[in-house]
Order: sequence, then structure tokens, then C-alpha cells
Amino acid sequence: MLLKALSEKALTAVLAGLLLAMGIITFDNARLFDWLYFAILAFVILLSRKNINIAGIVLILILGKFADEAGWHLLADNLPSRLFVYLSLLTTLVIIKEEEYRKPVAILFFLALCSEIFWFVSDYGGPEIYWHLIEINILILLRHYLFVRVFFTSRLFPGLSKSLELDVEVHDVMTAFMFIHALTVLEYLVRHLFGLDIKLVWSFNAVIFHVLKVYLVYVILHGSAQLSLANKLNA
Repeated sequence: MLLKALSEKALTAVLAGLLLAMGIITFDNARLFDWLYFAILAFVILLSRKNINIAGIVLILILGKFADEAGWHLLADNLPSRLFVYLSLLTTLVIIKEEEYRKPVAILFFLALCSEIFWFVSDYGGPEIYWHLIEINILILLRHYLFVRVFFTSRLFPGLSKSLELDVEVHDVMTAFMFIHALTVLEYLVRHLFGLDIKLVWSFNAVIFHVLKVYLVYVILHGSAQLSLANKLNA
């Protein structure tokens, strides 16, 4: 028991130090961070190649990152992109009924859509809030598939699938991302509809998002390494 406690503390300290350095080095260098992120996810799969549960969590995160990259490269500041974003988010809200933040996101969707229509009719160059809405959409889907992961993997791998504490931790980080994106949209609406010069979230969201990304990496590495360490000590 003592050996396990000391090992976990050492693991936590080492990972925290390495990821703090990673966070500082990759700040303002999103491409470098993305490469490291994919490399770390690949390392986690290699580390936990016999654990279908961790592999499932990592696969969901990889698919989410691919969706994020596709949105970044394919969407543009034009009407077709906006139509796609709003229709896809509406579809998600209709299909995924168990989402706990479904009503607040639906209200945000309605406010953002009405604002977009108003800006389009009045020929006002409104902010690109559609990007935050597609991110919220991706995050809802990630949270949903983390929630149903055990159900799907149990059908493919009977007897091996189970819920992990890592599911909850990653789910909570996704919630934090959603919250910041929602606050950013609301701040944009207040600023561009009512003329109030509020830039509190906007001023710090680059730092907040980067910290959350680094923390997500820590959660994945720490959770998978901790489980692997526990298995070795119990063997």
C-alpha cells in the first residue's frame, strides 16, 4: 500500500512538471501542441494496448480532434458554413435528448441564431460566433459517446468493458470547455448587440483554453499510467 501511494505521488509530480513545461513551450504554437497531443494519445494507446476501456476513451478523443481539425479547415466566414453549423447543432440537440445541458445550449442556439439573422438582414459584420457553436456541438458529441462508451464496447468485447474514473474526468474537462465557449458567445452577443465593451472572457480565453488542453493531457496520461501502475503492483 505504501509503495503504491509513493509511486502515485511520484507519477503525479513527474507528469505535472513535464506538462507544465509542455504548456509553456507550446503556448501560442497550436500546431506544435496538436502534434504533441496526437503523439501522447498514441503513446497512451501503446501503454494501455491491452485495456479496451482506455483505448475507447482515447479513440473518442482522437475522433473529436479530427472533427475539430475538419471544422477549422473546411468552415469559412460565409452563409453555407453558418447554415451547416446551426443545422448540425440543431440536429444534435434533437437527437441527444439525455444531454444535461441541452436546454441551456438550446437557449444559446436560439440567441445566436436570432443574432446571426439580425446581423445578416442589417448588413452588420458580426463576429464569427459560429466557430464556438461547432466546438460546442463537437463537445456535446464527445460527452455523449463517453457516456455510452461502456454500452458499445460491451457489445464488441463482452466481459472486458467497464466504466473508469477517467471517463468522468475527461467528461468534466469537456464540460469546462463547453462552459468557456458558451461564455465567449454570450460576451460576443452582449458586445455586438448592446455595444457594451465587455472583453473579460475574450481577453483570457486563449490562456484558459490552453490550460484546459494541457490539463486534459495530464488527465489522460495520469489516469492511464495510474491504472497501468496499479495493475503491475497488483500482479
